[in-house]
Amino acid sequence: MSSSEESKKSIGLKRDLRLIEAVAIGVGTVVGSGVVKLPGVLAGILGASQVVAWITGGVLCILVALCFAKLSSILPKCGGPYVYCSIAFSRLVGFIIAWAYWIGLTMAIGALAMFVADSLGIILGFSDPYLMTVSALIVIAALTVFNIVGVKVSGIVQDILTVLKVGIWIVFVLFGILAFNPSKVGNVSVPETSALVSAVLIAIWAYLGFEEITMPAEEIKKPERDIPLAIVITILFATGLYIAVSVIAAGIIGTSALASYSSRGVEMAARALWGEIGGTVFSLFMVFSIAAVMNGVLLSNSRLLYAFSRDGLLHPKLTEIHEKYRTPWISILVQSAIAVVVVVSFTTIAEVLSMIDFVLLVPYVFVSLALLILSLKKKTSALSNFNLPGEKVIALIAFVFSTILVVKFALNPAHIKAVTYGLAAIALGIPVYFASKKTKG
Repeated sequence: MSSSEESKKSIGLKRDLRLIEAVAIGVGTVVGSGVVKLPGVLAGILGASQVVAWITGGVLCILVALCFAKLSSILPKCGGPYVYCSIAFSRLVGFIIAWAYWIGLTMAIGALAMFVADSLGIILGFSDPYLMTVSALIVIAALTVFNIVGVKVSGIVQDILTVLKVGIWIVFVLFGILAFNPSKVGNVSVPETSALVSAVLIAIWAYLGFEEITMPAEEIKKPERDIPLAIVITILFATGLYIAVSVIAAGIIGTSALASYSSRGVEMAARALWGEIGGTVFSLFMVFSIAAVMNGVLLSNSRLLYAFSRDGLLHPKLTEIHEKYRTPWISILVQSAIAVVVVVSFTTIAEVLSMIDFVLLVPYVFVSLALLILSLKKKTSALSNFNLPGEKVIALIAFVFSTILVVKFALNPAHIKAVTYGLAAIALGIPVYFASKKTKG
């Protein structure tokens, strides 16, 4: 072996991410379009009782997040769900679950780029489909470059975008308190079970993405400590923010008005609070908010491709680390290319988002079950620095809760197309796995 080959072989991922970057990835990925689009939708289903849906969804995600946190402390390696499910079940199950997760989030990058383009169109006054597509592609290209240049640069970009995003929501809440009228909110009561389940299924969308923190585990300085802490901080922060924004928006324009505006409810509340100019500025900050989500997904999800390839499940080229920037640059480019295909292929994001919702709920079921199995086999305590009291009970509740949501979603006739597409995307991973295994053999 030549010295140059030895040098290339020794190149590894660089541990440049601190706790603040890990939290920024989590908050940047979780707090996005959901907080601005869903309060009005949930108000239409539950009225003032939408806070129950936010709390219920938050509790579920905290339980699942604790499962991710425990597993990430046991196995602090790139790949997240892939690593966990491979150890608990089999390599095939790990691949299929991670494949489903990766497919969902990769499509989400394209969908989010379309959201950004739409917000830019509102601000700049254009609605031409061609310009919208070009804008979305420019956003993907810019964030791809940031991620390739280096994980530290990408982490700094994530810090900046997250600060801007969180800042505007804090300002909205603080100013909203001054204009808050409790009588407009209405009374909170225990909702009917069917309505609550429907609302929670919608609310879950706003929480999806916290597990992204586990993906770049080999690039976090202290993964055993920082990953679990970052996950818990992210979910608690998101739950508090969603409840605050929903209640404040209702207190400004009224719960009935919030419901009537549906997905535009929070934006209408912002315009009622700050006027048209202020509303435009608010929309501008929504661009930063969604861009932060995209950046977090690009940063973390490309590491799943890297983990697949490192274990011989996909082409070895995807494991190639850039000699100068020390990032998995080919994996990043491949993921961005698929996002580009989504942007140029779909004219509406409604069905895409429904499919993503279903596909990303499936890994929660298996990750929770993975922790339960490993706990019963007593393979967690000795390998982890993260103590999770009652981890078996937590894993069991998370598994049951997640399974109920997936089944309820799948049995809803309105979701037939989304479920069909989702199952097809998941099933596609099976021939990919065996073809890769045959090639390797």
